[in-house]
Amino acid sequence: MWMDVTSVIKIVLQFLKENNLMKSLQTLQEESNVNLNMVDNMEKLMDSLHNGRWHNVLDMIAYLRLPHDIMQDLFEQMVIELCYHKEYETSYQLLHHSPPMVHLKQLQPHRWLYLNQLITAQSNSSSATTSTANNDHMIRELEQLMRMKDQRRYDISDRIRREIVQVPASRLMSLLGQALKYQQLTGVLPKGGQYDLLRSDLDKIDLLSETGDSNAASKLSNSNNDIDKEDIVLKRNTAAIKCGENQHVCSAGFSPDGQCLVTGSSDGFVEIWDFDTGYLRKDIEAQNDGALMLHNKDEPVYALAFSRDSELLATAGESGCIKVCLFIWKFYAGKAVLKFQTAHTRAITCSHLYPFHCLFLFVLFHNKHIQKKTSLT
Repeated sequence: MWMDVTSVIKIVLQFLKENNLMKSLQTLQEESNVNLNMVDNMEKLMDSLHNGRWHNVLDMIAYLRLPHDIMQDLFEQMVIELCYHKEYETSYQLLHHSPPMVHLKQLQPHRWLYLNQLITAQSNSSSATTSTANNDHMIRELEQLMRMKDQRRYDISDRIRREIVQVPASRLMSLLGQALKYQQLTGVLPKGGQYDLLRSDLDKIDLLSETGDSNAASKLSNSNNDIDKEDIVLKRNTAAIKCGENQHVCSAGFSPDGQCLVTGSSDGFVEIWDFDTGYLRKDIEAQNDGALMLHNKDEPVYALAFSRDSELLATAGESGCIKVCLFIWKFYAGKAVLKFQTAHTRAITCSHLYPFHCLFLFVLFHNKHIQKKTSLT
């Protein structure tokens, strides 16, 4: 897999902009000669341009590097409209001090002078100064330009759209988060802890030593290859989960992201545990108010299956009913999103969620057949 270095620089530029590190942003753009021509919300920018909300436009394009002709046309339109609405001071400041207009004065002085005359004429018409033929002519031209404002706005917005791209916000943090999640899914990182991105350090739970010796834990973390070469025996339990008097666990499984242990019970309840403490996860919406997820009342849950990304959990029971629950761990919420009431006439004792969320069912109770549900939609 090959990555363009320019894309990496742009992601860093976006991070600097979002964290208001403007000097660093400007320095990196100048040294790398890479411009941050991207916005978080393209439609918001286009809407502001079409409706003449120039303060929003200025905020959104402040760190874009657009061609000189586009910037000059944009600022020219702003000067014209501000002048028409008698915002003389603002239009004067834009015309005389903004970089696009200063550049315009150098390259096309007649065009810059024309804008200056528009401001002067409009300002004189609002004062007690005696009207002159030249003033009246300039005001009529200003009114003519304003009748074309919508066409000019849309033309400028179309040209700007072609120069920039829309990207999701916080791309750097998203990519780092996805990388850490992938390392959790593949077993490189254990569950929980504060991760130091610079040193790649993470406090690891010691399962190797009866006394919790940190040297034993470091032996596990030194090299993944060493784990493949020798068998390491776990010598102590971390927690024990106790069931009720008339309840027993029929199925159990760890989520692929290593965040929890899920059990299916003989009374139909599906419970999510913190396997370090042996207690129910109270930070999950489905369990924080004393309620639990119920597959079917008094129906043993014989099979559990997670999707690879830990977002979907399928539960299957004695009656052949299947429920698929969606977990959005970011918001710690859980709800049933799909149910196959008659997936099979007998108990389902094994199930598997295949990539792309296709559900494979392995029916092993009084039946030798394998059934497949091809889609969860």
